[in-house]
Amino acid sequence: MPTLRFLWAETTHSYARADYLAGLTGAAAPAVAAEYLDEATDDCEPHVRDLATGVE
Repeated sequence: MPTLRFLWAETTHSYARADYLAGLTGAAAPAVAAEYLDEATDDCEPHVRDLATGVE
């Protein structure tokens, strides 16, 4: 879980954040993912925004 949080914060690949968020919201750490959902709703990647708003 610390690795997913690090990758979310440090990745230079915006498209990869969808995978990190999916990992956090899945069985890995849904409570931790809540910290990132607000930020994710403003992400430049549509897939990340969809995950954050539950559209997926």
